[in-house]
Amino acid sequence: MRDTLTRGLARLGLSADAVPQLEAYAALLLERIEMALTAQIALALPEEESLQASRITQSIVAELPRIQQVLLTDTVGFIRKLPHHLIEAFKSTLEEAKYADYIIHVVDASNPQRDKQMYIVYETLDHLGVKNKKILTLFNKIDIRTDDDPLQDFRADHVLQISAAENAGLDAVKDVLQEMLREDKIYIERVIPYAQAGVLQLVRNKGELVSEEYVPEGISIRAYVPMEVYGKL
Repeated sequence: MRDTLTRGLARLGLSADAVPQLEAYAALLLERIEMALTAQIALALPEEESLQASRITQSIVAELPRIQQVLLTDTVGFIRKLPHHLIEAFKSTLEEAKYADYIIHVVDASNPQRDKQMYIVYETLDHLGVKNKKILTLFNKIDIRTDDDPLQDFRADHVLQISAAENAGLDAVKDVLQEMLREDKIYIERVIPYAQAGVLQLVRNKGELVSEEYVPEGISIRAYVPMEVYGKL
C-alpha cells in the first residue's frame, strides 16, 4: 500500500510525507465502514441468521473498487400520526430525503398491512415536499410470506423481491443500483495526461470509474460521468 500511495502522490506532484497519515486514515475509515455495514445488515436478518452479516459485508467490500462515491442515509420508519415531539426529533433526518437523488423503499412483504404502510410512506414524503425522485422498492422477507397477492408499487421506477435472510435477490439489487447510477451519465474512453491526473478524483466522486490503466501517454480510463464532469475532461 505504501509503494502504491507514494507512486500515486508523486504522479500528482504531491509530497510522500502524507503516506503514513493516509494509510492510517484509509485503514480506520474502511474498518468503520465495515463495522457499521455489518451492524446494519445484522439488524435486517433474523437473529439466528445474524452471523451471516459479516460474510455479506465482505462481499460488498470486495466490490468497492468498482463503486463510485455515494452517500447512503437510513431514515427512521414512517408511522402514521407520529407524535409531534417525535416528528420534530426526526424531522432533519426525514427531510434529508428531499436532497436525495434516489430513494430505496424497503417494504416488509410478509406484513398483511404492507399496502397501508406503503401509503403512509408516500403520504409522508409528499408532506415533506419530496417529489420527482427515482424510487427502487424492495419487497423484503419474501421467504416468509403467507399470501400470494401481487407485490406492486406503482410509484416506483424499479421493483424487486428479495430476502435478506436467504441472500436472495441481492445480486439483482446491485445490478439495478448500478443501472440507476449510470442513468443520465455519459460513457467515455479517454487517456488522461499525467499532468492532469487530479481530474480522476472528480470521476471517482461524481461518476463511476470502470477501469484505469497506466500507459506511456497517461492514464487510460473507461468511465461513466455526469455532464458537469464530461465538460472538464
